[in-house]
Amino acid sequence: MFSDERAGDYLSNQYKYVEYFTNWRHNGLIEKKALELHEKYNFKYIIATSESDIERAAQLREYLNIDGQNVESAIAFRNKVVMKDILLKAGIRVPKYKKVENPLDLVGFVKENGYPIILKPINGAGAEETFLIQNENSLEDALKNTGFREFEVEEFIEGDVYHIDGIWDGNDFLFVVASKYINSLINFRDDSIIGSFILPEGNLSEQLIRYTKEVLIALPTNSTIGFHCELFLTPKKEIVLCEIASRVGGAKVVKMIESMYGFNLQEKTLHSQINKYFDIQKTIKNKRNYEIVGFLLLLSREGFLVDIPRKLPSKKIIEYNLNLKNNRQYNSPKRVIDSIASVVLYGDNEEEFLKEIKEIKNYFENMTLWKEG
Repeated sequence: MFSDERAGDYLSNQYKYVEYFTNWRHNGLIEKKALELHEKYNFKYIIATSESDIERAAQLREYLNIDGQNVESAIAFRNKVVMKDILLKAGIRVPKYKKVENPLDLVGFVKENGYPIILKPINGAGAEETFLIQNENSLEDALKNTGFREFEVEEFIEGDVYHIDGIWDGNDFLFVVASKYINSLINFRDDSIIGSFILPEGNLSEQLIRYTKEVLIALPTNSTIGFHCELFLTPKKEIVLCEIASRVGGAKVVKMIESMYGFNLQEKTLHSQINKYFDIQKTIKNKRNYEIVGFLLLLSREGFLVDIPRKLPSKKIIEYNLNLKNNRQYNSPKRVIDSIASVVLYGDNEEEFLKEIKEIKNYFENMTLWKEG
């Protein structure tokens, strides 16, 4: 079952049954249809690859007594307050945080902790509706516009941001790799790019992976999961959790890992979830194809897209994709994945890679033509 936005991506002759739904995130007919299909097909697994479907899939598994991630685990990975409650009790460093149920919670947190702070949805993803509040003016904007549905507020952590991706079997990693974002996710609306690259093997990568293992051990995991963990590394070299999800990383994370290691992380995660005898180590190689591999998302902006480069002047590009709308009318990005183009590329070292990123960014901005309105 798919959102109607994916109509055409999946052909009916490839599956026993295909159906598309409008209003995917909030449509209860999806659960009803799943129960009807189970009576007919008696399926053994329910697989969710999108962040917004993690809890829905867990609820269906428990209702139908199907193996896989349960509701307790799904909530721990989805609800950022529950997540931090568990990790704090386990002695793992997380930002100071508070559930925001009304305006006084937010105002009180500022009085206790000062600026800057981060306000974001408890069950959000992709930095959607995530705001950096730096002063009284931005606080007043938040108080006026958020509506206080299901939010949390936390202290701003200064430092670089990393992400750790892999497969966890409930006890240990089946695969894991550490990467570094090239810029701050919180300020993506003010920039024109988002990207990351796989870290060289070494002490930093090992430290980030050890911290992530502590996080995964502390959180309830009753089954094999893919995971995407985001961490801060402060100027004092302290590792602090940003958040963790029980699904494979989005954007171009899967393609980046495939370019480096030669296998599709999403595919291997699914195999590991539906076959307990699946030996992933026999199907992947840990040998790296390049010294550095990373990706770049070139974000949308408000306006009409007149022209865009069809090729980029770089010999380091593995993949360049355009994400064009038929009407060419775009809005400012709401999420970090709202892009008009993506690039996967390699480099011989970090310095060369970052230089290549800068050159691609400059070329793309100079050669892309927008019209207001």
